[in-house]
Amino acid sequence: MPNQLRLPGIAAPAPETDRLFFALLPDDAAAQKILCRAQEIQRTYGLQSRLIETRRLHLSMHHLGNHVGIPTSWVSVVRRAATKVRFPAFDLHLDRALTFSGRFRELRQLPCVLTASSDLNTSRLQRALGLAMQDCGIPVPLRAFNPHVTIFYDRAVIEECAIEPIHIRVREFVIVHSRIGTGRPYELLGRWSLDTEP
Repeated sequence: MPNQLRLPGIAAPAPETDRLFFALLPDDAAAQKILCRAQEIQRTYGLQSRLIETRRLHLSMHHLGNHVGIPTSWVSVVRRAATKVRFPAFDLHLDRALTFSGRFRELRQLPCVLTASSDLNTSRLQRALGLAMQDCGIPVPLRAFNPHVTIFYDRAVIEECAIEPIHIRVREFVIVHSRIGTGRPYELLGRWSLDTEP
């Protein structure tokens, strides 16, 4: 029984309420196009799962942990790492849709995502950010990275297929603050512009 595992006088840990991550965000026009592609995919496969709201669409680059509140001193270190990143603005073309299974197989609902058939820049930016965090003493595993935007979750498995490309001009990256389980709009704890040509 869970109560039997607690020692007298030791309170249960507080639930984690706040999630932080580095991400790329689509602009409004791209977010609307992503929503349209998601609706087309659902119609094609006869699905009615809940779509990710346009205000919550994102491409995650580094998970910064779940926390009880916002750890301000730690966020300051992460922000300092972000300022070290120098990377040119670039174009991202989402042109594929598929269901991620693999490590997600234990979930009842699998993520359906949009991704790019050719996308070296996002991976390079993600790695540059990881190295900057390591330089600031933040332990970051530099593992394989598969850039994607999740559009909905469903039990159906959608095999990889081509979609009409969605163009995103990537001009910045951000730290997103999400309040776990609330559905509230994301808050940004920082944004950093990428280098643009004069």
